[in-house]
Amino acid sequence: MRPLVESCVAQLANPAGRCGQAAVAALESVDQVTFLSGFGTEIPGSASTLGMRFGRSSRVAAWLRTGAASASLPTVLARDGGTRASSFIVPAARLGIASGVWDGLRIAPTLWGLFSIDLIAEGGVTRFPTGKGYEGWVTGFGLGARIGVLRESFTVPGITLSARRQYSRTVRLGDGDSAAEISSLPRVTALRATMGKDLVALGIVVGVGLDLYDADLEMRVDDARTEGSISGDRRLYFGGLSWNFLFIQLSAEAGLAEGMEEISGSLESWAPEGRATFLSLAIRLTI
Repeated sequence: MRPLVESCVAQLANPAGRCGQAAVAALESVDQVTFLSGFGTEIPGSASTLGMRFGRSSRVAAWLRTGAASASLPTVLARDGGTRASSFIVPAARLGIASGVWDGLRIAPTLWGLFSIDLIAEGGVTRFPTGKGYEGWVTGFGLGARIGVLRESFTVPGITLSARRQYSRTVRLGDGDSAAEISSLPRVTALRATMGKDLVALGIVVGVGLDLYDADLEMRVDDARTEGSISGDRRLYFGGLSWNFLFIQLSAEAGLAEGMEEISGSLESWAPEGRATFLSLAIRLTI
């Protein structure tokens, strides 16, 4: 991020910290779209791998998940050079499908599913507010896998580890009439560790995650233009409840993501957003 800011500053006679503010806005935009591409659990309300059926056919799950996250942005688009911050809510929706491909190893009568594997595909859309200068809708898709540590049984909870690579279309902030324009092409690797247990019809799941994100970036501040790449990471913590009805499950999750570190060169009047929260609701069919 520092070379990007320095290149911008070198082209402006009186940058007054606006290059740093634009860099903050760029990183916040990438942070928001990658955050909303992952939410918490890889498969809503699930902490055990799907596994295989008795006939050795794959167990399959499909789901629809909607949610929203808190976000904020420094006001870098105004020609008056304002540096106010604005806060808003960003909604998103995801469609996903997963299939069990291996049951894993049984190490005791009630301890099984070790190294079991699910494959996951998910796509969706995020709606950024046009009133804040965004172009609007951003679509994306991801592919990943879950590996079982324990399959849930009467005596032990389900525990899984997962990894997914998510790609998004270009996120655009500002236009030719704005004081700044930012275009980014985000990507994220989402790592999750999840544990959960069903209690009759009610299920509980908790987990931690690490998002490793990067993006190709083009940025204009007044007449200064620069391009490069940015990267960062984010830790998150989440939990949720689910209700099971035969093949259908309804689930709700909430989570907290840690914020970014302050970027050198940004104005003292505005620092990167601190912690962000999210809430999601999902319906899942498993057959």
